[in-house]
Amino acid sequence: MSLEIHYTPKAKKSLQFLHAFITEKFGKRRADKFIREAEKTILLLKEQPYLFKKSELGEHIRLGLISRYTSFLYEVTNTRIILHFFWDNRQEPFYD
Repeated sequence: MSLEIHYTPKAKKSLQFLHAFITEKFGKRRADKFIREAEKTILLLKEQPYLFKKSELGEHIRLGLISRYTSFLYEVTNTRIILHFFWDNRQEPFYD
């Protein structure tokens, strides 16, 4: 099973925000490492879409983990994986 990955505009924006935040706090090298870790995790989802646990937001919404510091919400459909939002676990997630 290999599903297409789709980033919502909110997912793109929140991922860019995290990259900028990590760059500012820890440097570009660490921020780029974070992006590589995120890409690796997302590629795993293509083959194992149900890798992470269900969230309380809905039956098809799942809570993924990139590192102990960063998580994301995604949805599995018949044809694709929709990435909804990324956040830093040390902060309250802002999802509207």
